[in-house]
Amino acid sequence: MVTKKFHEVYRAGRRRLRRLVFLPNHDGHMLSLRAVLDQLPARAERYAGMQTVDCRRIIGSVDRANDFAVGFLPIRRSMEIRWTSIRDLYLSSSLNESLQLFELGGYYFVQDGNHRVSAARTHTNGYLDAVVQQIESPVQLPPNLCYSSLGMYGAKVAFARRTTLFRYIDEKRFGQGSAETWQRLERQVYHVSRLKLQHLLGYHPDEEEIAHRWDEEIFTPLMHIIRRQALPTLYPNKTDLDILCDILEHRETLSCDASVTEAASRYLARNTQLNPLHVGAHLTRRIWRRLMATPEQERRRFFRLSRILVFRPDARIPEGQCDFYRFLMRQLFVTHFGYIRQKLQRKPLLDQLVCDWHDSLFSPALRLYEREDLTKPFPVVYMRWMKFWQRRILKETKKLGYIRVIDLEDSFKEFLACNPNIKA
Repeated sequence: MVTKKFHEVYRAGRRRLRRLVFLPNHDGHMLSLRAVLDQLPARAERYAGMQTVDCRRIIGSVDRANDFAVGFLPIRRSMEIRWTSIRDLYLSSSLNESLQLFELGGYYFVQDGNHRVSAARTHTNGYLDAVVQQIESPVQLPPNLCYSSLGMYGAKVAFARRTTLFRYIDEKRFGQGSAETWQRLERQVYHVSRLKLQHLLGYHPDEEEIAHRWDEEIFTPLMHIIRRQALPTLYPNKTDLDILCDILEHRETLSCDASVTEAASRYLARNTQLNPLHVGAHLTRRIWRRLMATPEQERRRFFRLSRILVFRPDARIPEGQCDFYRFLMRQLFVTHFGYIRQKLQRKPLLDQLVCDWHDSLFSPALRLYEREDLTKPFPVVYMRWMKFWQRRILKETKKLGYIRVIDLEDSFKEFLACNPNIKA
């Protein structure tokens, strides 16, 4: 092991300090526990006992943060004698005293032992024994916690205090968002969605019903679209939650019954001034995910977004290839959505959409198939049949995809007559 001299480490610390000072909300110093606790309205502590701690998880200090740059690099010349002495004792394994640490959300802050941590971080990045006092955090901390991300953390803590959303939806599913995003999210859930539900249901829903319906009909489908289509590659400075709020706000400018899928598509079409490199990365990632997807992954995706086993626990969806589940997604959320919206003269709720699709179309079609002795598997027959029906029988209503009176049996007979090779 190469023993680093104090002046080498000191110069590295000063260089890091000069580089980081240009970052927003960052002065280059190591993170102070006090700055983090200022984001918490109240805190609860408990004794966590003796632990062996990875030095890389120790990111700050209780009261000596201004003596070190990020990474526990010393930045004061007056520290040379003590730092060198501690370094020599550490390298000779003569340090037997345990550190005193505070732990917050998986990060550690030094109460006593800053020089020992500095010597360990600059030489081995090993493990140290410590007596740990744990501080509870009401929400998950941002990855790579630093001064510039404290605003995000504080806004999320304030959101958790003002709302009950994390009581019904796992907080980890939201990830991180900018400070403004949490205020925008609160407005979308507790103002926009609340008013729409009141109009659809005819009564004032409580916060639990608002949260569950918002999760089922907006949050889960839209976050899946964002991640599946790799939208963060188009907007590298935004998180998934930032993009979700952007799409929901753009949806407000559309017709009152616009679906989240339509809103996402129009949001992308509107934002045409994009970096060509970001567009290329986005398309590459989308194509790669589509090529590498397995039938089982597409099947799970269909079940997760449609929640069909929640609304119809006895539903039978035969196994098929990737294109079958993608076809079902388009049929359910595009074609059948348009039909139900015209029928109800408003946007359907997710349970109304899925149950009507299953009861009036998919399940009867499966029963008709099982009555015949056909050589082709159901997924192949179903896709060809639906495309034939739309092209030949419902040509005059091609934009809607369906008519108000659906005669499945007659359409199936005509399909079989035009495709004799499907029969046994």
